[in-house]
Formats: sequence, structure tokens, C-alpha cells
Amino acid sequence: MSRSLLYRLFAFLSLAGALLSTPPCHATAAPGLLAEYFDFIDTPLTDFPDLSGLVPDAVLVEPRVWHPSTSGAWDGLEAARFTDRFAARYSGFLDVPADGTYTFALSSDDGSRLWIDGVLAVDHGGAHSFSRRAAQVWLAAGAHDILLLYFENGGAAGLELSWSGPGFGEEAVPASSLSHDPSGGPARPSAKMLMRTGAGFARAGLPSPLECAAWDGDAPAAAVSYLIDGAPLDA
Repeated sequence: MSRSLLYRLFAFLSLAGALLSTPPCHATAAPGLLAEYFDFIDTPLTDFPDLSGLVPDAVLVEPRVWHPSTSGAWDGLEAARFTDRFAARYSGFLDVPADGTYTFALSSDDGSRLWIDGVLAVDHGGAHSFSRRAAQVWLAAGAHDILLLYFENGGAAGLELSWSGPGFGEEAVPASSLSHDPSGGPARPSAKMLMRTGAGFARAGLPSPLECAAWDGDAPAAAVSYLIDGAPLDA
């Protein structure tokens, strides 16, 4: 098989995998994360409740996840329902400014968990007082799926999401880096996706990275082009 055909084969396989797993950058994204709150006032919570199939009791759009520890209700929530025994789900997109290693921290009372691109990044689960847990994640520049779960049993409640990364110290993940899909529909990869080669590429002796134009908003692009280290595949 010629080298050109090898390029095409690996490019096709990588594009197919990327469309299934590459984090989205939705063309119609709106500022803030979608925040869904669930009332469990009659049910003691010692771990994350199963939220599948449940209709949220309150839905907000929050510019950032920053709720300092308090014995009262958080802003925008009804005190009678969301002071104790409730759960929350935050979802949307995280815009990463540059390739690099980022430290994500969850400070919470009680439990919290953070997923990025479907992978558990920080696990601060269990019933506990307000405390912090952090983990490092390497991320490429661009938009990434983000999901954050939280539950509160009793007493004080708090949840803060912070990060640090290339060129900046720890801070609350800012509103400028968080967005969501207001339609609630499935997100699609943006018109250009950057994929770093994996072990399969290294074994095949192929250069990296592979860059492709695949989607334009929600519609497939009129044409797909492949570039290896910035040069057209057929060059």
C-alpha cells in the first residue's frame, strides 16, 4: 500500500473516531452553564442520587459555578426547597484557551464530581464538610464537554469550580469560558478539529498532528480536507 493511501486510511479512521469522541464546539452556544436542580427534601442523601428520567424542579443558566458555603439557599433558588437535601447537574461547554495541563479543583459540601469530555476528572464524592479536591488534566485548545454533579444532604452547602493552567494561577472558571446549547439538542464538532496522534499513528510512522475540516455548525462541510503538519495530504 502506498504512503498516500496509508495517509488516507489513517485520516479516515481518525476522522470517524473524532466525530464520535472529539469534544464539540457548538455554533449556537449561549453564555453560561445549564444548571438543573432536583428537590429531594424527603429523602436523606448520603451519595449522588440517580437523576436519570427525573424532571428538574428548577432550571437556571449560571455564568459560573461559584456558590460559597452557606446555611441559606443559593441565589435564584427557593429556600424552602433548596437549603438541604437537593442535587444539581451542570452541563455545557468549557472553552480552553491553549493546549496544556490544567488543574481543576472542586470545593464542595457535600459531594461533587466533574467530567470533561465524558471522562471523570475530579471525584470529590461522599458526604463531607466543605473541602477541596483537585486533579490535573491535559486539554487541547478549544471547546470541551463539561458535566458537574453535586448533592447536599444537610447543614451548610457550597460548591465552587476553579482552575489554573498555562500562564494563569488558580481562579474561578470564568463566565467567558463556559457556555451551553440553548436548544438542548446534540452538539456537533466545529468546522475544524485538531487531533493529536495516538499510538497507532506512532507505530505507523505517520507525522502529527492531523487536522481536518469536517463540520460547519450543525451541517456537514461541503468538502473535507486533510493536512499533515500543515501540508495537504496529497502534497
